[in-house]
Amino acid sequence: MSEQNSNEFTIVRVFDLDRLITEIAELRERLEMQVTADDALTPQQVAEFLQMSEHTILDLAAEGRIPAKKVGRQWRFSRARLIVWLSEGDSHVRSVVPLARKTGDRTARRK
Repeated sequence: MSEQNSNEFTIVRVFDLDRLITEIAELRERLEMQVTADDALTPQQVAEFLQMSEHTILDLAAEGRIPAKKVGRQWRFSRARLIVWLSEGDSHVRSVVPLARKTGDRTARRK
């Protein structure tokens, strides 16, 4: 492959990556806008969905480590945003479980 062809290939790949990043951002925005009342979950529902304790879910929400909105005094969660959050690998749940074990939380998952 000549140097000119190699440079053209690199430029095309960078362009493709930029286009893909833009498309992903647009899809994400559309997904977030499609949230309906059925998508709004309570902390108890999120705890069941993630198979964690409700207390841990509330702690994660208060720390800003899980996507959540406070409505008045209550936390609400979007199912769609939780799925995106999990798929991105941004969950800090693994770091929370060992702390729960150290403090004697009986609701922490065991190996």
